[in-house]
Amino acid sequence: MTLPREARPFRGRATPPLPFSTVTHDNKLIKLPVPRQIWGYDPTKRALDIVVSAMALVALTPLFLLFAALIKLTSPGPVFFRSQRVGEGGHIFTMLKFRSMRSDADPRLHKKQYMEFLAGRGGNGKVSQSTAEGAQPKSGWFRSDDPRVTTVGAFIRRTSVDELPQLFNVLRGEMSLVGPRPPIPYEVRHYEPDHLVRLAVCPGLTGIWQVYGRNKVPFDIMVYMDQWYIENRSLYLDVKLMILTVPVVLLAHAR
Repeated sequence: MTLPREARPFRGRATPPLPFSTVTHDNKLIKLPVPRQIWGYDPTKRALDIVVSAMALVALTPLFLLFAALIKLTSPGPVFFRSQRVGEGGHIFTMLKFRSMRSDADPRLHKKQYMEFLAGRGGNGKVSQSTAEGAQPKSGWFRSDDPRVTTVGAFIRRTSVDELPQLFNVLRGEMSLVGPRPPIPYEVRHYEPDHLVRLAVCPGLTGIWQVYGRNKVPFDIMVYMDQWYIENRSLYLDVKLMILTVPVVLLAHAR
Protein backbone atom coordinates (compact mmCIF):
# COMPACT_ATOMS: atom_id res chain seq x y z
CA MET A 1 0.00 0.00 0.00
CA THR A 2 1.34 3.41 -0.99
CA LEU A 3 1.22 6.43 1.26
CA PRO A 4 -0.67 9.44 -0.14
CA ARG A 5 1.21 12.43 -1.45
CA GLU A 6 0.78 14.29 1.85
CA ALA A 7 2.62 11.52 3.72
CA ARG A 8 5.53 10.97 1.31
CA PRO A 9 8.08 12.70 3.56
CA PHE A 10 7.70 9.69 5.88
CA ARG A 11 8.05 7.03 3.21
CA GLY A 12 11.03 4.81 3.99
CA ARG A 13 12.33 1.28 3.92
CA ALA A 14 10.12 -1.49 5.20
CA THR A 15 10.75 -2.62 8.76
CA PRO A 16 10.63 -6.21 10.08
CA PRO A 17 7.28 -7.46 11.43
CA LEU A 18 6.69 -6.64 15.09
CA PRO A 19 6.41 -9.39 17.74
CA PHE A 20 3.01 -9.86 19.37
CA SER A 21 1.61 -9.99 22.90
CA THR A 22 -1.83 -11.11 24.05
CA VAL A 23 -4.10 -8.77 26.05
CA THR A 24 -7.74 -8.80 27.08
CA HIS A 25 -10.10 -6.24 25.56
CA ASP A 26 -13.90 -6.28 25.61
CA ASN A 27 -13.75 -9.73 27.31
CA LYS A 28 -11.78 -11.09 24.38
CA LEU A 29 -8.16 -12.07 23.94
CA ILE A 30 -6.51 -10.04 21.19
CA LYS A 31 -2.96 -10.05 19.85
CA LEU A 32 -1.21 -6.69 19.78
CA PRO A 33 2.14 -5.89 18.16
CA VAL A 34 4.93 -5.09 20.61
CA PRO A 35 6.76 -1.94 19.44
CA ARG A 36 10.55 -2.02 19.41
CA GLN A 37 12.09 -0.64 22.56
CA ILE A 38 14.12 2.56 22.21
CA TRP A 39 16.47 3.31 25.08
CA GLY A 40 15.21 6.31 27.06
CA TYR A 41 12.38 7.07 24.63
CA ASP A 42 9.34 6.23 26.78
CA PRO A 43 10.35 8.10 29.99
CA THR A 44 11.59 11.09 28.00
CA LYS A 45 8.41 11.23 25.96
CA ARG A 46 6.31 11.00 29.11
CA ALA A 47 8.27 13.83 30.71
CA LEU A 48 7.74 15.91 27.57
CA ASP A 49 4.01 15.14 27.68
CA ILE A 50 3.74 16.30 31.30
CA VAL A 51 5.72 19.50 30.85
CA VAL A 52 4.13 20.59 27.56
CA SER A 53 0.54 19.71 28.53
CA ALA A 54 0.84 21.43 31.93
CA MET A 55 2.31 24.58 30.38
CA ALA A 56 -0.27 24.58 27.60
CA LEU A 57 -3.18 24.21 30.04
CA VAL A 58 -1.94 27.22 32.02
CA ALA A 59 -1.28 29.33 28.92
CA LEU A 60 -4.59 28.42 27.30
CA THR A 61 -6.77 29.05 30.35
CA PRO A 62 -8.24 32.30 28.88
CA LEU A 63 -9.09 30.44 25.66
CA PHE A 64 -10.72 27.63 27.65
CA LEU A 65 -12.85 30.15 29.56
CA LEU A 66 -13.82 31.98 26.36
CA PHE A 67 -15.04 28.90 24.52
CA ALA A 68 -16.65 27.46 27.63
CA ALA A 69 -18.73 30.64 27.87
CA LEU A 70 -19.57 30.61 24.14
CA ILE A 71 -20.68 26.99 24.28
CA LYS A 72 -22.90 27.58 27.32
CA LEU A 73 -24.39 30.78 25.91
CA THR A 74 -25.21 29.42 22.46
CA SER A 75 -26.60 25.96 23.27
CA PRO A 76 -27.94 24.17 26.33
CA GLY A 77 -25.87 21.35 27.77
CA PRO A 78 -22.44 20.70 29.27
CA VAL A 79 -19.25 22.42 28.12
CA PHE A 80 -17.35 19.17 27.68
CA PHE A 81 -18.23 16.11 25.67
CA ARG A 82 -16.99 12.87 27.25
CA SER A 83 -16.31 9.98 24.91
CA GLN A 84 -15.24 6.44 25.74
CA ARG A 85 -12.08 5.60 23.80
CA VAL A 86 -9.70 2.65 23.53
CA GLY A 87 -6.14 3.42 24.58
CA GLU A 88 -2.86 1.56 24.68
CA GLY A 89 -3.28 -2.19 25.11
CA GLY A 90 -7.08 -1.99 24.83
CA HIS A 91 -7.48 0.13 27.99
CA ILE A 92 -10.77 2.10 28.03
CA PHE A 93 -10.63 5.73 29.12
CA THR A 94 -12.81 8.84 28.92
CA MET A 95 -11.58 11.37 26.36
CA LEU A 96 -12.53 15.03 26.75
CA LYS A 97 -13.57 17.44 24.01
CA PHE A 98 -15.35 20.75 23.91
CA ARG A 99 -18.95 19.96 23.01
CA SER A 100 -19.60 20.86 19.39
CA MET A 101 -23.02 19.27 18.90
CA ARG A 102 -26.44 19.81 20.37
CA SER A 103 -26.82 17.99 23.68
CA ASP A 104 -29.78 16.02 22.26
CA ALA A 105 -27.86 14.84 19.18
CA ASP A 106 -28.56 11.24 18.23
CA PRO A 107 -25.27 9.28 18.47
CA ARG A 108 -26.60 6.60 16.14
CA LEU A 109 -26.01 8.82 13.10
CA HIS A 110 -22.34 9.21 14.00
CA LYS A 111 -22.00 5.45 14.49
CA LYS A 112 -23.69 4.72 11.17
CA GLN A 113 -21.47 7.18 9.31
CA TYR A 114 -18.34 5.89 10.96
CA MET A 115 -19.10 2.25 10.30
CA GLU A 116 -19.73 3.07 6.63
CA PHE A 117 -16.31 4.73 6.54
CA LEU A 118 -14.68 1.77 8.27
CA ALA A 119 -16.35 -0.82 6.05
CA GLY A 120 -15.98 1.09 2.80
CA ARG A 121 -12.44 2.33 3.42
CA GLY A 122 -13.53 5.72 2.16
CA GLY A 123 -11.64 8.99 2.34
CA ASN A 124 -13.04 12.23 3.71
CA GLY A 125 -16.09 14.36 3.06
CA LYS A 126 -19.80 13.74 3.12
CA VAL A 127 -21.23 10.26 3.27
CA SER A 128 -22.62 9.68 -0.19
CA GLN A 129 -25.83 7.87 -1.12
CA SER A 130 -23.76 5.28 -2.99
CA THR A 131 -22.02 4.39 0.26
CA ALA A 132 -25.36 3.72 1.96
CA GLU A 133 -26.25 1.45 -0.97
CA GLY A 134 -23.06 -0.54 -0.56
CA ALA A 135 -20.81 1.07 -3.18
CA GLN A 136 -17.22 2.09 -2.57
CA PRO A 137 -17.47 5.61 -1.08
CA LYS A 138 -15.68 8.57 -2.53
CA SER A 139 -15.94 10.23 0.81
CA GLY A 140 -15.79 9.28 4.46
CA TRP A 141 -17.64 9.64 7.72
CA PHE A 142 -16.74 13.27 8.50
CA ARG A 143 -19.53 15.60 7.51
CA SER A 144 -19.09 19.33 7.06
CA ASP A 145 -22.88 19.87 6.96
CA ASP A 146 -23.90 17.78 9.97
CA PRO A 147 -27.14 19.40 11.25
CA ARG A 148 -26.32 18.35 14.82
CA VAL A 149 -23.28 20.66 14.96
CA THR A 150 -23.80 24.06 16.59
CA THR A 151 -22.49 27.35 15.15
CA VAL A 152 -19.70 27.53 17.72
CA GLY A 153 -19.14 23.80 17.26
CA ALA A 154 -18.50 24.19 13.54
CA PHE A 155 -15.75 26.72 14.24
CA ILE A 156 -14.03 24.76 17.02
CA ARG A 157 -14.13 21.62 14.89
CA ARG A 158 -12.66 23.37 11.87
CA THR A 159 -9.83 24.85 13.94
CA SER A 160 -9.38 21.77 16.19
CA VAL A 161 -10.04 23.88 19.29
CA ASP A 162 -12.50 21.17 20.37
CA GLU A 163 -9.52 18.84 20.89
CA LEU A 164 -7.73 21.07 23.42
CA PRO A 165 -9.35 19.52 26.54
CA GLN A 166 -7.48 16.34 25.66
CA LEU A 167 -4.46 18.04 27.20
CA PHE A 168 -6.00 16.83 30.49
CA ASN A 169 -5.90 13.27 29.11
CA VAL A 170 -2.24 13.78 28.20
CA LEU A 171 -1.43 15.08 31.66
CA ARG A 172 -3.14 12.04 33.22
CA GLY A 173 -1.14 9.67 31.02
CA GLU A 174 -4.16 8.32 29.11
CA MET A 175 -2.91 9.98 25.93
CA SER A 176 0.33 11.38 24.59
CA LEU A 177 1.00 14.54 22.61
CA VAL A 178 1.85 12.40 19.57
CA GLY A 179 0.43 9.03 18.56
CA PRO A 180 -2.47 7.36 16.72
CA ARG A 181 -5.89 8.83 17.36
CA PRO A 182 -7.79 6.84 20.02
CA PRO A 183 -10.57 4.74 18.45
CA ILE A 184 -14.11 4.29 19.73
CA PRO A 185 -14.93 0.88 21.30
CA TYR A 186 -17.49 -0.04 18.63
CA GLU A 187 -14.86 0.75 16.00
CA VAL A 188 -12.38 -1.67 17.56
CA ARG A 189 -15.01 -4.43 17.62
CA HIS A 190 -15.00 -4.29 13.82
CA TYR A 191 -11.22 -4.14 13.42
CA GLU A 192 -9.44 -6.74 11.37
CA PRO A 193 -6.29 -8.22 12.99
CA ASP A 194 -3.91 -5.91 11.13
CA HIS A 195 -5.82 -2.83 12.38
CA LEU A 196 -5.02 -3.62 16.03
CA VAL A 197 -1.52 -2.22 15.56
CA ARG A 198 -3.07 1.16 16.39
CA LEU A 199 -3.52 0.00 20.01
CA ALA A 200 0.16 -0.91 20.47
CA VAL A 201 1.17 2.54 21.74
CA CYS A 202 -0.38 5.40 23.70
CA PRO A 203 -2.87 7.35 21.54
CA GLY A 204 -2.02 10.94 20.70
CA LEU A 205 -3.44 14.42 20.50
CA THR A 206 -1.76 14.76 17.12
CA GLY A 207 0.14 12.42 14.84
CA ILE A 208 1.22 11.53 11.34
CA TRP A 209 -2.38 11.12 10.14
CA GLN A 210 -3.45 14.48 11.53
CA VAL A 211 -0.52 16.24 9.83
CA TYR A 212 -0.19 14.42 6.52
CA GLY A 213 -3.54 12.74 6.04
CA ARG A 214 -6.12 14.54 8.15
CA ASN A 215 -9.38 13.39 6.56
CA LYS A 216 -8.01 13.12 3.05
CA VAL A 217 -7.11 9.44 3.21
CA PRO A 218 -9.16 6.23 3.55
CA PHE A 219 -9.14 4.10 6.66
CA ASP A 220 -6.61 1.52 5.47
CA ILE A 221 -4.11 4.25 4.61
CA MET A 222 -4.64 5.79 8.04
CA VAL A 223 -3.79 2.44 9.64
CA TYR A 224 -0.72 2.15 7.42
CA MET A 225 0.44 5.61 8.46
CA ASP A 226 -0.04 4.77 12.14
CA GLN A 227 1.90 1.54 11.69
CA TRP A 228 4.72 3.45 10.02
CA TYR A 229 4.83 5.84 12.97
CA ILE A 230 4.87 3.02 15.52
CA GLU A 231 7.73 1.26 13.76
CA ASN A 232 9.76 4.45 13.25
CA ARG A 233 8.86 6.61 16.24
CA SER A 234 11.51 8.79 17.85
CA LEU A 235 11.69 12.01 19.82
CA TYR A 236 12.81 13.80 16.66
CA LEU A 237 9.74 12.54 14.79
CA ASP A 238 7.45 13.45 17.70
CA VAL A 239 8.77 17.01 17.91
CA LYS A 240 8.58 17.35 14.13
CA LEU A 241 4.93 16.27 14.08
CA MET A 242 4.07 18.65 16.94
CA ILE A 243 5.66 21.55 15.06
CA LEU A 244 3.93 20.63 11.79
CA THR A 245 0.58 20.46 13.59
CA VAL A 246 0.66 24.22 14.24
CA PRO A 247 0.22 25.36 10.61
CA VAL A 248 -2.38 22.63 10.04
CA VAL A 249 -4.47 24.05 12.89
CA LEU A 250 -3.88 27.69 11.97
CA LEU A 251 -4.92 27.05 8.38
CA ALA A 252 -8.09 25.46 9.78
CA HIS A 253 -8.16 22.53 7.38
CA ALA A 254 -11.69 21.21 7.00
CA ARG A 255 -12.46 17.92 8.61
